[in-house]
This record gives sequence, C-alpha cells and structure tokens, in this order.
Amino acid sequence: MLYALSKEGARISATPGIEGYCEGCNALLIPRCGDINTWHWAHESCSCDSWNYEPKTYWHEQWQRRFHVDDTEVGIKKNGEFHRADIVGNNDVVIEVQHSPLAESEIIKRERFYGNMIWVLNARTFAHNLSLVHERDDVFHNSLSLYMEDEKFSGSLTRIKLTVPSGDDGAIENALKANQPLCRQCSELEDCWYWESSAYYNGKELPTDIKAAYYAFILHDCLYAKLEDENKNYPIDIKWKHRRKSWSAAKMPIFLDIGSQLLIWLGKNHFGNFFDAKVVTKDRFSRKYRKRLPTL
Repeated sequence: MLYALSKEGARISATPGIEGYCEGCNALLIPRCGDINTWHWAHESCSCDSWNYEPKTYWHEQWQRRFHVDDTEVGIKKNGEFHRADIVGNNDVVIEVQHSPLAESEIIKRERFYGNMIWVLNARTFAHNLSLVHERDDVFHNSLSLYMEDEKFSGSLTRIKLTVPSGDDGAIENALKANQPLCRQCSELEDCWYWESSAYYNGKELPTDIKAAYYAFILHDCLYAKLEDENKNYPIDIKWKHRRKSWSAAKMPIFLDIGSQLLIWLGKNHFGNFFDAKVVTKDRFSRKYRKRLPTL
C-alpha cells in the first residue's frame, strides 16, 4: 500500500520511523523504505486484502498520482469481503492498474467483485509483440527505418546503426545503455549507437527492450499531438503476438500502457491475436475518469 492512516486519520505516505494504520483493519503497518521497490506500507503478517500481494512499483505510483489521493487505494466491502481498489473514478468505476500477470481465475474474481471496472495493463515488457496496422498509413510517417540502418564493417560483417531521436525522453537511450557492451555509442559527439552482437549475424533480432522503446516513441511521435489537439481517439488494427491467454477471460475494458503518453484500448471484436483497437492519450483518459484534480 502506498498510503496508511495517521493517528489523526490523515492519509500518509510510507516514511522511515513513523506510524501508520491500515484503513481496512486498523492494524499497525510497517513502512517499507528500501532502495529497490517504491516506498510502501505492509502488514506485519497477512494483508487484510487477499488481492493486495502485487509489489507496488514506480509504475503504479505514477498512475495513482494522476488521480486525487483520496480516490486511490479505496477500500470496498461487499458481502463480508474486503478489497482495496487501485483507483476509483467517475461513476464509481474501479481502475485496476496491473503490472504482473494474473491467472484467469483471478481476473474473473475481480471483475465479479468490482462489477463496473477498467483494466490498465503494464505492456512495456511486451510492447515489442504489438504490431500496429491501419489503412491511413500516412499517420505513421516515422518508422524504424528512420532510426536503424545496416552498415558493413570489418569485411562481410554487418552491424546496425541506431540513431537516438531528438525527442527521446530517455527511454531509448536507457535501453541502449542497458545492453552494453554489445551495444556501444558511435562517439561522444554523435547521438547514435552500434549494435554488434554476433546474434544479429545469425538472423536474430535486436533485444526486445530496445525495440519496445523505439516502438513507443514512434507511436507517440506520430499521434500524441494530433489526438490531444482533436480530443479524440484513433482507430487502429492491432496484432498481439504471444498474447497472454488469461486475458481472454476479461469482460471489462482493457487498456495497454505501452510506455509513452499513449494507451491502446483493446476492442471487444477480435479474431485470434488481431484486435480492433483505439489509441488514447493518458491525459484524456485521466480527464475522463477522475472525479477531481489530483493532489499536488
């Protein structure tokens, strides 16, 4: 949990050395303030919410900060059962932001309990498996070929020259740095890198984290300003390769967070791994579903 109650009943964030109490069961909580996970509160033994076992990440925190603090981690009791919703928005719609995989049985349980709800999935780890197709290809004027170029070097060997776009928010550069030394910077004066892994010569592709970072940038660069200016969604066809089959059980709307300022809203109509979908800005999503402005 990101929030607990103080002795005075105010919501407080986890901080070393202070006391906080659970809003659901009033138990004294332990502030977990380490160097890896986002600072959070934990029960000494078992949580009063049996679904509250997913570690809170920076991704969770960023989503909850889009909403007012009192509309996050909201306790809900039904038929003697208690669970803590990640976010409760307009018209009491529950927004569950899910980072880890969920079993089909868990998806069904949560949808039955909450009823009116929306899923937001962290798709950054599998964004490279999402292929976007639409008849208006002019919108996607940027492509990987603008930033990736095969080069011959050292005889017959080939390497990929990767250019970092000027509008990169750090995601692409961080992905490139994470794959050193197989990925190395061309020079200190050039904003480009070389991918020289022997795996590439055998026909294997770039690391998935590098491709995912480029895909997210391209989609954002092409569509974000357009969608915000026109205040609308953009219809696309999407192929989700290696789709997680458990999500076939979901009946409620699913939004995929691909790591930029955009979401992919999966439509109900799909054939196999192909979906009718829409691209939505996170800002528009937040404006639509939040009850009030977020806490500064």
